[in-house]
Amino acid sequence: MNETTLYSVSQLNREARVVLEGGLGLLWVCGEVSGMVLARSGHRYFTLKDEFTQIRCTLFRNRAAHLTFEPTNGMELEAWVKPTLYEPRGEFQLTALELRRAGTGELQRRFEQLKAKLEAEGLFAAERRRPLPPFPHRVGIITSADGAAVRDIIAVMRERFAAIELILYPTRVQGDGAQEAILAAIATANRRQECDLLIIGRGGGSAEDLALFNDEAVVRAIANSNLVTVSAVGHEIDTTLADWVADLRAATPSAAAEQISPDGNELKQRLIGLTQQLLRTVQQQQQQRQQRWHYLQQPFTRPPPQLQQTMQRLDQLEWRLQQPLGQQLATARWRLEQALTALQRHSPLQRLFQQQQRLDRTHYRLRQLIEQRLAQQQQQLARQPQRLGHQLERRLQQSRHHFQTLLAQLHSVSPLATLERGYSTTHRQRDGTLLRHTEQLTTGELIVTQLQQGRILSQIIELNPETV
Repeated sequence: MNETTLYSVSQLNREARVVLEGGLGLLWVCGEVSGMVLARSGHRYFTLKDEFTQIRCTLFRNRAAHLTFEPTNGMELEAWVKPTLYEPRGEFQLTALELRRAGTGELQRRFEQLKAKLEAEGLFAAERRRPLPPFPHRVGIITSADGAAVRDIIAVMRERFAAIELILYPTRVQGDGAQEAILAAIATANRRQECDLLIIGRGGGSAEDLALFNDEAVVRAIANSNLVTVSAVGHEIDTTLADWVADLRAATPSAAAEQISPDGNELKQRLIGLTQQLLRTVQQQQQQRQQRWHYLQQPFTRPPPQLQQTMQRLDQLEWRLQQPLGQQLATARWRLEQALTALQRHSPLQRLFQQQQRLDRTHYRLRQLIEQRLAQQQQQLARQPQRLGHQLERRLQQSRHHFQTLLAQLHSVSPLATLERGYSTTHRQRDGTLLRHTEQLTTGELIVTQLQQGRILSQIIELNPETV
């Protein structure tokens, strides 16, 4: 290149583009978005500006497909760009390769620093991870009480294995006070030791929404938990430090519920298959022994005493083999039936239904008795109409009054009447026990209040043993 070289406009723009791209290279730039345009081709065209100047930017479709948020006008962004020159118009512009919200870079830097620190301490080591219990009896859930995550977990658990009891430790999962709340929930679950494992998580959100699960205190609390922990934060693409220290990382809250609970239908089919396999094995062994017996019997018209004793011993062994298996199967079926019967017997709805049936039967019997007495009195009056006319009227009035009294007494002792007067019955949520005094409860426990219409789910905040 010298002073005598003559360039065309196209040549000059081309040379300028090469100098820009080669001289500046890739870099980060921040600014406010304006003039955002989404073309039919899927490419995005916008301007980044600050208080002094602005520059045109292009985000091509293949790069835009990886965005985890929707950039809009007025949003502060950080862009990983390649400075270039648009040759047809000779315009300086930036080709964006990656976009993130302003401040995300600092969050990522702190995330990487804390990750390296915890990894150096060995908190991510695979040997620290404990196996999940194959058949958990109680599962604790640490999440927001009104979020979608807890609803998803309950729905999946009820569909797969409804016998597992769920205990919710409600907490905030973002915003002011969230760190203290989730630390308190983890400490409470470990202090009570009332569940076999803990699911800790929330639904999806932005990096700022999930920042709580990258907090050092929260991550260390999960790592130091005496209970087996399952991290279920956000969606499949979201990764937090809680995922690295937990005993199991689940992509979503629903996936966590599916991974920790056995499939009830699959277990039932396996039980049926094992039972059939066991029966086939016993039958095959029996056939083999019979074939062996017939084979040994062929050389002798009269088996010697030793062979007879051996055959008798084989029969005894066969009977002893079949007997325990049959007893075990019968015992297993009996225990399953007893468990199902006990579950139905302790159901509050079943108890209310039984009380209503008893009330209906009593009402029916009283009505039949009164109707029978009235019929008898009418027959007597028909035989002696003149002598008993006034007496019949008096007895009828007494019978009606007695009937109304009986109905009033019956209504007064009815559980439904008690509910109609504004009273209610309260049961412990986890086992349905009817509550009569505060000594049956502990702080934080869930209770169910049955009203005349509907039920109320409550959590104990404070217990006062004094009577009103």
